[in-house]
Amino acid sequence: MKKNIFQCVMAAAIGLCMTACGGKNAKTNSDSDEPDTEMADEEDGDDAEATSDGFPIIDVIIAVAGPEEEQEGECMYGANCLVRMYQEGQKKDEYHTVEVDAKHGYASLMSNYEQNEYGYTEFCCWKYDDSRLLVCYNNGYNENGRGIATECTGLSFFTYDTNTKKVEYVNADELGVEVDYSGATSYTLPTDGSKAIGLVVRSDDGSVKARQLVWKGRRFNLED
Repeated sequence: MKKNIFQCVMAAAIGLCMTACGGKNAKTNSDSDEPDTEMADEEDGDDAEATSDGFPIIDVIIAVAGPEEEQEGECMYGANCLVRMYQEGQKKDEYHTVEVDAKHGYASLMSNYEQNEYGYTEFCCWKYDDSRLLVCYNNGYNENGRGIATECTGLSFFTYDTNTKKVEYVNADELGVEVDYSGATSYTLPTDGSKAIGLVVRSDDGSVKARQLVWKGRRFNLED
């Protein structure tokens, strides 16, 4: 039922913002071969931090989304809209707000649908010790202060080669991440180049617990 609500809201938002964001919507490219994601330093090395050189964050998003003519579904709607608004020099329209910080490898699109209902798309990058970036893609939907489970919500991971511009999908469990697709956990990506993904976990009894997924060079550790 919640998925159907989300799809209806998304369809309405897509129709309302075709002028700003255009094109059809998509799902993530998750069929690529799995890459070797090992880092040089296992414990808190500098390889995962942002540098003054910045990140090609828009190129990364375009590569992760893939060609629009090959896309299906709605899960890359936010990525497509983010890129178009950025390329057109728009930071905000009636329904969307875009943030792009190439220095710290972060970009996001906030989509306001109705009162107390919004969706969000986030990307962030960390550097390996070679030409690759580790990319995290976060899609979420919130209604009345609670995360809602849909076919599009949750974290996805990729590698992006800055030399070849190729993207490879990475299974989250290979990175030590068990993604919660139930809607009970909301994720927040770091905006400042740091290594911690924030989690807010809501229990059935209404209690809320904040935790972090901290990058340790090869895998993430779940910490309180």
